[in-house]
Amino acid sequence: GSGKSTLIFDYLSHLSKGSFLYIDFDDFRVRGKIKKEDIEDFIKKNSISVLVLEHFDFSFSVPACQEIIITTSEKKTLE
Repeated sequence: GSGKSTLIFDYLSHLSKGSFLYIDFDDFRVRGKIKKEDIEDFIKKNSISVLVLEHFDFSFSVPACQEIIITTSEKKTLE
């Protein structure tokens, strides 16, 4: 309700199509079906430079990518 998704969509709209991967873990089509390895493989195969994980629950470690944007409702401290 604070506009996080709107800011993310605005940012992504200025990037080249195909340069980013956006995943919303609140989407029922995604929930429980995606693994870290799947994301990493997709990033490598498609030269993804920006990874967006919306409503990420930290059920697995964050995949490596040049730039990562995460939203979550959980309080987390990242190193």
